[in-house]
Amino acid sequence: MTFILALLAPVHGAFTRHLIVKDIYKGNTVLLEGDISGISPGTKLPVYRFNPDWKQTIGFAEFQAAVSQGYGVASYDSADFRWPMARPNEYSYITQAAYFGNGLLSVFEWLIIILVPLIYLYFFFFKNKSLFDVFGSRISRVREFVSKITFPIRSLWDLISYKRTLDQKNVNKIWHGVLMWGLHLAIVYVFASTLFGFLIGNTQAMITIGIPKNVDTFFESLKYAIWSLTILGCIFGYGYSIFSLFWGKYIRHLDFTIMGWASNAVCYPILGIYLWKYVPSFSGLDPIITGGPLFYLMLVMGLILNILYMMTIWNLGTMFGVMSDKGVRTTGFYSVVRHPSYTLEVLMFLVLEMVGFTTWVQWVGISFYFIIYWIRSLREDNFMQYANPEYVEYQKQVPYKFIPGIY
Repeated sequence: MTFILALLAPVHGAFTRHLIVKDIYKGNTVLLEGDISGISPGTKLPVYRFNPDWKQTIGFAEFQAAVSQGYGVASYDSADFRWPMARPNEYSYITQAAYFGNGLLSVFEWLIIILVPLIYLYFFFFKNKSLFDVFGSRISRVREFVSKITFPIRSLWDLISYKRTLDQKNVNKIWHGVLMWGLHLAIVYVFASTLFGFLIGNTQAMITIGIPKNVDTFFESLKYAIWSLTILGCIFGYGYSIFSLFWGKYIRHLDFTIMGWASNAVCYPILGIYLWKYVPSFSGLDPIITGGPLFYLMLVMGLILNILYMMTIWNLGTMFGVMSDKGVRTTGFYSVVRHPSYTLEVLMFLVLEMVGFTTWVQWVGISFYFIIYWIRSLREDNFMQYANPEYVEYQKQVPYKFIPGIY
């Protein structure tokens, strides 16, 4: 459904009207400029202050009447508004309203939303295969093409990545385990402390939202709550790594290399803050999904992907970690693909950011998530192949990295 959402989003955006706030009057009334034809008095219009830091609706304004061609007035109650990131009052004004009222497109979207799951269930129950298998058998040439064009990157990566193997027979396991534990403390400090910062930020965001006043803020509050559960799963894995030494559980290997640090740090503010400065913004000038069936599909899919991503982290349990060989998880999500958390995290951010994909530039920007996690998967596969003999067998049993039957 995520791919269906991505295909329909540009079409939906093309039929979404954006009404510019030209003036704000006393009594909480705004003058709107744009195509107001067909908007009935009493219609609730979502209003925005659309910018890279804020994509959700601030609130709703009730359309009153047209005052001239291309102009109309709407009223609102600012007490029901939630201003962007609780910014100072000088930023507390709306810049636009949106309207989606294409009935024919809404019907088409509902049909697609209903038919696709039914088709999937048909293949699953009556053909004993998934749609992924159906499409996967038809895009082998695409996979070969991708493999060819990415060969230089993969070759370079293999050259500079982890290569060390360890002969356990000639190593004192206790001292080796203590050394790995000590080095892992540095990894835990860097990444777990960042996660604690995220956890605090999520908690503050939920407190700021308070009791949700509309659909947007309800799903947004759930997003932060589930992210917090995800972070707790990560911290649980790190915590186990710290204390497991005391009952004889050692970390076998660490990818304590420059590329090991770099490929993980770009997914955190440690290096990510520098990378994203050069990546196009995910927000254009106008929101593209503000109402209709696709709006609710976007919210629901964002929530589902968030939950599934959280479950993949807890599926790892004590094996969660970065740059470390803590064993091979072969059950649950990891019995289907080797990097389910990467797949779901990328798709989750794709859906959560999709409302801002006004032009092709934003689609290019979000593609960097795919590139980063693809590179990270290369590093992880490379490290685990050398560090853990069980992983080679696991790769044979689970040949797909991200999407079963496809790649």
